[in-house]
Amino acid sequence: MKTIIPVVTLMLVMSSSLAHAGKIVVQKSSDPDLVDVFALKRELVADLQWQEYRRQQQALNWVYSLPIGCVIGPGHNAVYQCGLQWYRPYRHQGQEIFVEVDSPRP
Repeated sequence: MKTIIPVVTLMLVMSSSLAHAGKIVVQKSSDPDLVDVFALKRELVADLQWQEYRRQQQALNWVYSLPIGCVIGPGHNAVYQCGLQWYRPYRHQGQEIFVEVDSPRP
């Protein structure tokens, strides 16, 4: 009899933790206000991908050519100083671009 009570208690605890399923919406197929959840999901995913793309583009500041008056930075790294900005050259799709980087440490 002692082993039955803990087993029943364990079953009650486990069943109560599995009862949270979330909101369920039921619609008739003849309903004129029918919402296509898969289309909404595709739209949401596309919107999130666009936001991520914009965030990545804003994080990178790059130019196709350096402004006039840039000087090569110290050391052997190809870093150019243009006023307060520093740029490092990169090859992208066969074209040289310059990406803004942090100033090199002395």
